[in-house]
Amino acid sequence: MSIQSNQIKILHNGKTPLSWREKVRERGIIAKHPKILPLALIFTILLTSLLPVTAATPFTSVDSYRGLPGAVQKVRDMNYTDIGDHWAATSILDITGLGVMSGTGNRQFAPNRSITAGEALMVLLKARGMEDEFQEAVAEQDAVEVAGVPVGTEADRQLVAAIELAQQENILTEEEAADLLELSDEEIDQLDEEVNKAVDEYLYSELTSPELTELENALRNQMETRKAWNRPAQRQQVAAWFARTLNLEPAEPSQTPQLARFNDRRQIDEEKRPLIEAALQANYISGTSENTFSPAESMSRAQMAALMMKSSADWLPQRGITPRQGKVSDLRMIETPDNPQARTRQVTVKHPDNTSSLLELTQREDLPVRRKSQIYLSDQIFDGDPVTYYTTDENHVKYMTVTTSPEGEASPVLTGFIESIDPNTRTLKVRDFNDREHHLQVPLGTGVTINGRLATFEDLPHGLEVTISRLGNTVNSLQGTVEEDPDRHGYIPPESRFKVGDVLFFDENSIEIQNQGTRETFQITSNTQIQRDGSRAPVHQIKTGDRVLLLFDDIYSPEIATIRVEDDERHITDMIRATVDSVDNRAGEVLLRDIQRFDENRWVPHSDSIVRYQTNNGQLFEGASEVTLAQLDRMKGQQVYAAVEESYGRPRIAKLQTQNGSTQAYDSRIQGLEFATEELEVDYNRFNFHPGTIVIQNNRLVDRLNLNKDQNIYMLADMSPVGRNAAMISITDQGMLDPRPGGTRLVIYQARLQDLFDYQVELGRIGYQLDYLRLEENRWESLRSARRANFSEDTLIYDSELEEAINPGVFLDTRFIDPQDIENRQLRERIEDRFYYDKTAYFLIRETDTGNSTHREALAINLAPRAQEYEGGTMATEHSAMGVVDTVDLDNNSLTLNNVRNWNGLSRRWEPVRSRQEFDTHTAVILLNDDPITAEEMYRIRSGAQAYVIQNRTASDDHSAYVIVIEQ
Repeated sequence: MSIQSNQIKILHNGKTPLSWREKVRERGIIAKHPKILPLALIFTILLTSLLPVTAATPFTSVDSYRGLPGAVQKVRDMNYTDIGDHWAATSILDITGLGVMSGTGNRQFAPNRSITAGEALMVLLKARGMEDEFQEAVAEQDAVEVAGVPVGTEADRQLVAAIELAQQENILTEEEAADLLELSDEEIDQLDEEVNKAVDEYLYSELTSPELTELENALRNQMETRKAWNRPAQRQQVAAWFARTLNLEPAEPSQTPQLARFNDRRQIDEEKRPLIEAALQANYISGTSENTFSPAESMSRAQMAALMMKSSADWLPQRGITPRQGKVSDLRMIETPDNPQARTRQVTVKHPDNTSSLLELTQREDLPVRRKSQIYLSDQIFDGDPVTYYTTDENHVKYMTVTTSPEGEASPVLTGFIESIDPNTRTLKVRDFNDREHHLQVPLGTGVTINGRLATFEDLPHGLEVTISRLGNTVNSLQGTVEEDPDRHGYIPPESRFKVGDVLFFDENSIEIQNQGTRETFQITSNTQIQRDGSRAPVHQIKTGDRVLLLFDDIYSPEIATIRVEDDERHITDMIRATVDSVDNRAGEVLLRDIQRFDENRWVPHSDSIVRYQTNNGQLFEGASEVTLAQLDRMKGQQVYAAVEESYGRPRIAKLQTQNGSTQAYDSRIQGLEFATEELEVDYNRFNFHPGTIVIQNNRLVDRLNLNKDQNIYMLADMSPVGRNAAMISITDQGMLDPRPGGTRLVIYQARLQDLFDYQVELGRIGYQLDYLRLEENRWESLRSARRANFSEDTLIYDSELEEAINPGVFLDTRFIDPQDIENRQLRERIEDRFYYDKTAYFLIRETDTGNSTHREALAINLAPRAQEYEGGTMATEHSAMGVVDTVDLDNNSLTLNNVRNWNGLSRRWEPVRSRQEFDTHTAVILLNDDPITAEEMYRIRSGAQAYVIQNRTASDDHSAYVIVIEQ
């Protein structure tokens, strides 16, 4: 039904609707015949008054959809309080908005709780669009009564109805239903206890003995079904039911390449394997790791939500729901004069095929709208929003999401270029640096500047680069910058566009940074310059957790011109446990008392009884929830954990977590890790982790996403009745000898100096029946075939017995060492006697995989001719240690490390040392960020740097080092 224009009042973004000719003129298509414009306007206005107002624009027919009743309550229910920054938050909201899953009550979704078998069946039935059939099946369930005593609840009848309907729909087989009813001995004992307890309430009633027996049997059947189907569903069960729900074609038993990669595939029930293979091939499900499926493990409610949304294209048609995408092109509010409260919000969405839809929304018939991880009503839809909306066969719009770019939701600060200006309505069309279009209103009195000088709205030219502060689509302030070359659209002065963030992941081709929860990925090219400590650096010297400034030469390009790595002001200097004494909210400070510091691999009292720390909102957590300084102020006396950094000489809390339970400490490795459920396994115990967990690696605060299976960690966990939660994790692996971005790695060999060539050295076997060795995963690995490495004038060649560096020039141009021009008499004699041939040495080699071969460059060679240690084909055991540089003693050529860990070759793990250790560097070659340095250059080593040491100990108190690798 159309509404006549004289019956309504139209509000079009606060202005009179534009005619089609004005819209065309605004786009720059019509520029002639200005004198005929008034007649055209009159004609258009008259014509518009005769057309239905539901048309998006004159002469265009559109599909029209209404909202659904109950949207206000649904939005309240969907504002879950327990999903926060959960990895599946958007999937949880979307699956709820589409009506396939719901919360558990009290605005909770319980994302990490295992989904039960009964819940999984109900979800799949809803995905099939079986709600009406399900309600009919529930209604057909007769209420069970025994002598007037009701047995079971509405939930029990729904469960039985779901089981029966799932079997009718071939989602569940009779054999599977029977198998699920099999209880363990422990479960049977619990069932007997529960039944007896329920029957005991009627022992002294008027029920006869036969009636009591009948009641007991009825209760047992009901409780047995409830207990069986309320158990966590196994992954293999859900996967098979899911495949049948989507009518996936089972794979041939002999054609299961996806299952073949799982080591535990034989643990999957044979009849389920073809179905699971089909789901794997469709890329809807995956294993818990690269080679593990874990068929008997449970699936969380969040995982179920993510699975259903990933496959939504297959089941939405079965529910009669159609997803459509487009951009909001028009917003109107329509009021009926007789009833000003009865407003209709008209939202026009233009699709990529140039068709449009009109959504008519009222207070009674609205829809949930998701922007990022928040749910709103339709009043949070704005002009220009890219949206996905879901319509039903009954011409209702059920749910909408505002599509966000990789950068996430629109920022209050917008930068881009002015594409068009409407002086009559004071509106701008701005295109940002991510090629998104924004339509903005500029109210009278808005502050406008161009190149720092005051200006007016009328002064704004097309193509001006602007930085805009806004609230929604309303401009608060606008700063314009005139380009140096306005004729070059997209040109900016070199390195004038920048991004700042913490390194999350990186390799030789890209870097992903994170800033205030927003993740962005940019491209590293062969032209990208990397600067650290004011000097050029290779890409591998970037570390996870580093604060970086990315500079760009082009507005639209993701290619980085320069990466500047912030200095060590943000390195973690302390891990502490303390009690909140007070908070100065205005000064941004917190006073902590009863402080303990993690020092010498143990917790020791702080030298001061109370310490004032700088802090800010944004890195304060209570469990998984972020708290403010004001909230922390109300937690006086609360125990907390914190990572501390030195900010320009003052201690600053980088991240804080409250203690929520009794503290447990673990020094071990991560045996299992699952990001989907945010759980990790250490020492055969499972722990939850979350956004509030403090994670530290290489003295840097890193993200929980940087945790990996088999990492060695020191962890503090809180134990409470509801489980164990990881509060603070320090990753003790340094990764110095791990593969690096760009295909390079640092490798340490222990071998015999077999031969010398032109700028090459050949590594040979150490002795008879004793191969040469390569340090691999902290253990010496035997290698037989000889290999060569290049060396250069920059290679440090060192005689550890004479404590003398040898000029690489004496090795050049001949396979024999030239003894000329050597001042040290002993060294000269050794060279003349070819003493170093067939003697052992440590080779520090940088290996680069070039694709076809491996290039090896010797950075340092420590000639350590300890022949007496290889008698009888045996050798003394080397000892590896790692720690954090505490002090450097230049006078005595020694290096003291804190939080030292020694490698135990028997248990194959790092064992903490409860004291500082001083290492003698007289016999050592030292690499500082791959740069070999001499003893005179040890002043370059900073306190807090990471150190890896190889020593050959002849006594328990011998700490003479032969190889020291430093990264800072």
